[in-house]
Amino acid sequence: MNLLELQDHTLTLRNAQGVLASAPGFANLALKEPVFGAAAQQIARLHPRQLFNQYWQQLSVDPLPVKTKLFRHHADLAYAQLQQLCQSQNLSDGVVIAAPASYTRSQLSVLLGILKQCSFPSLALVDHGLLQAASTGANDCIVLDLQLHQAVLANFRVIEGVLQKANVVQIPSAGLLALHDAWTSVIVDAFLQQSRFDPTHGAETEQYIANELPTWLRASSGQSELLLELNHRGTIYQARLQHSQFIERSKSIYARIARELPQVQGANTSVHCLRSHLTLPGLTTAFSGIAGIADEASVAMLLQHSEALVKPGGISNVVTKLPLSTTAVTANKVSSRPVTHLLYRHEARALPQGRLLLGQAADSTDYARVLPLADSNGAVVLLRTLRGITVENVTGSTLLCNGQAIAAGYELQLGDVLHINDQELQLIAVE
Repeated sequence: MNLLELQDHTLTLRNAQGVLASAPGFANLALKEPVFGAAAQQIARLHPRQLFNQYWQQLSVDPLPVKTKLFRHHADLAYAQLQQLCQSQNLSDGVVIAAPASYTRSQLSVLLGILKQCSFPSLALVDHGLLQAASTGANDCIVLDLQLHQAVLANFRVIEGVLQKANVVQIPSAGLLALHDAWTSVIVDAFLQQSRFDPTHGAETEQYIANELPTWLRASSGQSELLLELNHRGTIYQARLQHSQFIERSKSIYARIARELPQVQGANTSVHCLRSHLTLPGLTTAFSGIAGIADEASVAMLLQHSEALVKPGGISNVVTKLPLSTTAVTANKVSSRPVTHLLYRHEARALPQGRLLLGQAADSTDYARVLPLADSNGAVVLLRTLRGITVENVTGSTLLCNGQAIAAGYELQLGDVLHINDQELQLIAVE
């Protein structure tokens, strides 16, 4: 069974074996033939007037703001991209479609019309947030969906034995594109100040920055200082910047989202987002205790709860609820005595959800908790979610658990004793 996730930042077709195809929700009509996905994204700054990237968020049959010969409305663009994404795949066993939690009834109706025209058999239409919420094992949680043009806070609760959507809040201009623009401005300012060169004067350099931005963000998180180079007409321009500058520039966008949290968050509501988004500069700092959802979590929930989600005869309505009995996932259940603290030098240190830094790092601002270790130049990064605590990264240190050497990916348990170089720590639970 296949799952098609309609995330506008990355449409993803996957099954139990992994990702079959993926593409960002971009289209560009500047060339002889329309291009979609990464090919369209990589020429977005070169041909901005022919760029479309709102058709998934604004899915409708309203006329496009710019007339084209091939496409009348957003639904036409969405249909064309779905066909291209799936055309080389063998989907004879059917596809379950996961739609954004923010879609209205009108948009879901348009989507159903598109699916009827597609070349693959559609088995069910499911609220994507529902699958993600089910994977957390929580009775009350918020799924933060960072779309291209907006952020969405979807609250899911167990009500009378059923997991269902309780509330949705959309925050315009607080999505990934707003963050990318903010981080791009950091880079532009650095070149202006240090090299007296304005990269925005040429579409080619603007596009180069847009293409390289994800790589630069990843590199900056592990370095004290990042050196950037731009080749403009044979002249090399350089600029240096720090990861903390990216974090600072994103604060106002995260603050917009945080201001809306009280509308959907209760005293015991946990907050979750895609695990891949936890690495965005400043996110775990802005939302203390936020937990990651594995990219493959939704397809795992689909396979586990296929009887509740997929009905004979294909799509009859949109699945927005799951019975509590089907959402109990052993792998995701919170232990009756979860790890809450780390015992270090006879003092219990609380462990919030998120990325936890033990030791030293060049930039320690992007962590939910930092615990400096005496006489240790290395660092160990742990990731705490509702599922438990996992070793995410080990640099410059020797890490032992109960006397045995361990590495990234190892799942820690209550009572484990860690040795980071010569420092001893123990995972404990404080009532």
